[in-house]
Amino acid sequence: MPYLHRLSRTRLLQGKCRTLLFNVVQEYTHMEINIYRDGQQYGPYSLEEITKQIRDGTLTADDLAWYEGAPEWIPLKTVPGILLPTSQPPPPPPPPIIQATPKLWNPNAAANWSLLFTPILGAWLHAKNWNELDQPDKAKKSMIWVYLGFVFLIANLFLPDNYGSGPGLIFIFAWYFSSAKGQVKYLKEKKIIYNKKAWGKPLLLGLGGLTAYLLVAIAIISSTESSSSEVLEAESVSLVTQIVQEQLGGTATCKAVSIEKAVSDGFYHAVAYLDSGEELKIAIEHKEDQIFVTIPEQ
Repeated sequence: MPYLHRLSRTRLLQGKCRTLLFNVVQEYTHMEINIYRDGQQYGPYSLEEITKQIRDGTLTADDLAWYEGAPEWIPLKTVPGILLPTSQPPPPPPPPIIQATPKLWNPNAAANWSLLFTPILGAWLHAKNWNELDQPDKAKKSMIWVYLGFVFLIANLFLPDNYGSGPGLIFIFAWYFSSAKGQVKYLKEKKIIYNKKAWGKPLLLGLGGLTAYLLVAIAIISSTESSSSEVLEAESVSLVTQIVQEQLGGTATCKAVSIEKAVSDGFYHAVAYLDSGEELKIAIEHKEDQIFVTIPEQ
């Protein structure tokens, strides 16, 4: 029975291996390990305790260890049965941040258009640019010039004519050098490349605003001239009466004066209505705070 004999020997060998493996596991399971680090000795610890401390970071794989049967102090990583934590691969680098190219109106062109449409338009466009560049504080400062521009336009309606364009130019230069030039410098220093926005809508907006301002100015000037004419007519009534009675030797009294047209600045042709029913052609001159009335030959 040679076959059965070989089979019995194989089973016997397997049984011996299992017994040996069990003994080895038992030996490692009950192993007591001493630790030496920083000049001091600790322990003994079980394999399970050592593994936990390595995982927690209390011990390192290079700390020295000794157990019964070891020839000398050896690094922990060489002790049989020690489970060292596997190193995790580093995470991949984050994807690069891709910044979108900003869309801006050319700040120099905005300043140039402000010569026609006032700094209200230029400061407003610059504020939009600052917001696109994620600079909200600078945008708020730019909007202050928009509000100042409206105040200036309203005040300009009531300035005397002899001021000319001087105040307007001063306001434009003040805005450019204190605010607008800063945006030009910022883009140059930061070397910002931007996509240029179209000018169609801003120019239409500026044209609409300028037209509205001119209409308001004309309306205010017309109403001012009307009220001024009414004052001249009322003040001239007594003067006409005085001339008729003192210089012309009449007894009639002027009831009303009506200005027909303005001949030149401060000089008007008018008609005086007397209580006698007579109408007189007169000339009225307004010079500074004085009113002069003359009655030419009729």
